[in-house]
Amino acid sequence: MSGFISEHCPNCGASEVAFNLICNYCGSKLERKKETLVIATTGYRCPDCHSDNLESSDFCQQCGSPIKKKCPFCLTTHHISAIFCTKSGYNIKEWEEKKRKAEEKQFQVEDKKKTRVDVRNILEKTIESEKRKR
Repeated sequence: MSGFISEHCPNCGASEVAFNLICNYCGSKLERKKETLVIATTGYRCPDCHSDNLESSDFCQQCGSPIKKKCPFCLTTHHISAIFCTKSGYNIKEWEEKKRKAEEKQFQVEDKKKTRVDVRNILEKTIESEKRKR
């Protein structure tokens, strides 16, 4: 299978960029040098408005969306659309999904506790009101 090169975007780590000159995930312009993809411009492209931003920016200068995230394992900074950490190989996207589900579950638990307290308060007020009527 000569000619096929399996590569990843050096900006966000996305795969399936072997024959593309623009990453489908983060929008980075890519150049092929000795069968290796490199970023043609420095900085990060915003996933929301597609503006180019400086590499030192944490948020898009046009729309304010976050454009970076850190690996929870080694704290290496990556483009917001990165799936894997390029340093540790950690699956950042999977971790974010687990974190989101845990936070959602915690919110549901807290919401149920609040609902129980609200119901208890309503019952207590109803009982007090009934006692006053007698």
